[in-house]
This record gives sequence, structure tokens and C-alpha cells, in this order.
Amino acid sequence: MNDVSADIRSYFRTLLFGNVTFNSANVEVSTKALPDTSYPYVVMKTAGMTDFRTKDKFGATYETTFEIVQRYEKNLGSQDDVDNISNQILGLVPREVENAFTSDTMYINKFTNARTIERDDEHHEYYSKFLTFETYVSEN
Repeated sequence: MNDVSADIRSYFRTLLFGNVTFNSANVEVSTKALPDTSYPYVVMKTAGMTDFRTKDKFGATYETTFEIVQRYEKNLGSQDDVDNISNQILGLVPREVENAFTSDTMYINKFTNARTIERDDEHHEYYSKFLTFETYVSEN
């Protein structure tokens, strides 16, 4: 079975593009945050490919993590914005998708965990929330 990580990222990017907003503006969803990226933003990473075999099929499991990042002036923010964006993503990602990429492959997304972290520097507070999905890919 081929590694379909790029197909999975493309699928999620297409699914989320223009559909995740903050204050009526689109939130950027990319695979890397650049220095000029505006807040809030979402970084998507696909990692890990674990092969599996059933009696008559081959397949693999992939993990895709979304990091939602927001920045505030010191003492002026909370995690509410990242929670709101997180809920938008959770509402957009289907739990079961058949034949999303090719006619002979099935994809199932399973939400596995979410965690929020907070950090700060002299002038800003940063809130990050991580959402992780497992995508099962099996040949039909």
C-alpha cells in the first residue's frame, strides 16, 4: 500500500479552507506557520503510518494533528477563541468517509484527543489547542 499522507493533508485542507472563521475572517490552515502568519491560525501535521492487514485487505492508520494558535496582549485573552475554532473543525470533519480520494479506498476519521496549553512572554499570552484524528485507510 502506498503512503497517502499528502492525500490526507490535501483532503483536510480542502475540507477546512474557507470554512473556519474568527471574527468573520477566514482562519489560515497550513502545514507550517510562517513569521508573517496572522493570528489565529491552524497548523496541520500528518504523522505516522502504521500498516495493518485483515484477512483480505491491506491498510494503514495515519494521525493528523491540528494545532490552533491564538495570541493576545498580556492578561486580555482566554482559551475561548481556540475552543470556538476547535468546535468548528470538529463539526467539519466527518467521522466516516468512504471513497474520499479514490474509488477503491475507504477512509474513516476518528477523533482521539484534544489538549490545550498556555504560554506567555513579556507582552503576549498564547493559547494552543491540539486536535488529533486517526484516519484509517483500507483497500476495498
